[in-house]
Amino acid sequence: MQIRAIFRIIFAVSAFLIFTTSEIGAVDVADGAAFNAAILSNTQDITFTNSSIQGVENRTISYSKTFYVNGHAATTLNSGGNRTLTLNSGLSLTFYNNIIFADTIKLTFNNSVLNVYGTLEIRGGITNNSNSSLLINPSANLTIGNGINNNAGLEIENNGTLTINGGMVNNNSSLTVAGNLITINGGMSITNTFTIAGTGDIILNGGMNNGSGSRIIYKNSSGNLNINGNGTSNFSGTFYQSAGRTILSTATVFAGGKTINGGTFRIESNINRALSPGYGTFNVYQPGILEINTFASSTVTIDNNNLSVIQGTGTVRKSGAGFLNITANLSNFTGTFEQTAGLTLLNASGVKLGSTTTITGGTYRITNAA
Repeated sequence: MQIRAIFRIIFAVSAFLIFTTSEIGAVDVADGAAFNAAILSNTQDITFTNSSIQGVENRTISYSKTFYVNGHAATTLNSGGNRTLTLNSGLSLTFYNNIIFADTIKLTFNNSVLNVYGTLEIRGGITNNSNSSLLINPSANLTIGNGINNNAGLEIENNGTLTINGGMVNNNSSLTVAGNLITINGGMSITNTFTIAGTGDIILNGGMNNGSGSRIIYKNSSGNLNINGNGTSNFSGTFYQSAGRTILSTATVFAGGKTINGGTFRIESNINRALSPGYGTFNVYQPGILEINTFASSTVTIDNNNLSVIQGTGTVRKSGAGFLNITANLSNFTGTFEQTAGLTLLNASGVKLGSTTTITGGTYRITNAA
């Protein structure tokens, strides 16, 4: 006989659920219930009652219906106290419909996968404890509030739209990105050695900041890393770039040593400022490029307060309609200077910038220089 009634099954803390789509129409998850195998189809609902749930290793939870919260149908998972959805090793969690996880709901990743097809908002944030993945499919939209606590490697394939509010903290392993642009609001704190890899572009609003530990960044990705610090960045560790492009926006401070072995590290300025010791040093080696982009009516000055600001054998490029004023003897830089626009002025006795100069636009002026 076909079962048409809706069954509710309540499990104790140590229990687990095993069911198929033909056996059950709804599930009421008590605190601590663990999914051993769950496929929740369009004919089924799931109810959370002040619950913390976790998925057993190497299983899949696929969900495409409505969440029930304390007996009330809702696309917002909220009310009833703090809850944590834990994805254990090998677990894949898939959402097909539009769901909001409220501020009291947190997701914990342990070598697992979150797969999004619809619109998913996780307001309580994510903690990644072991290498895990976020997969955002075409036309899908994932918004994460309260940030990501990234204690391990995290891979993000964004074929839809992804916004991370609250920043990324405790980064001490890696972030690999692919697909569409990723926006991170709230900055990023670096704890230990952290690698940025992949092919995707990242906009980082809030700058790069110090965590505890060694604070070393390796940017190996071929994409763009756009750092908008708005004066809030305080990163003073070591930065190595081998590929892609890093863009440091106006008013962003990025101290510490920077080694550019590949790609382009670009400083943008629409205000008058000096590359003072607070900006650290730039070690530029072929085929790496340090680009100084001065906007119209703005001036960047390199003076005797920071004689070692630029070193190496790579390329320094002046772009933009503004003014680059050099009054320091940058004898430790023996590479190539290129200018595509604006005005560069070697403005003191003994000033030198590179062994080769190429001017394709703008004005290059030498005043009392060697």
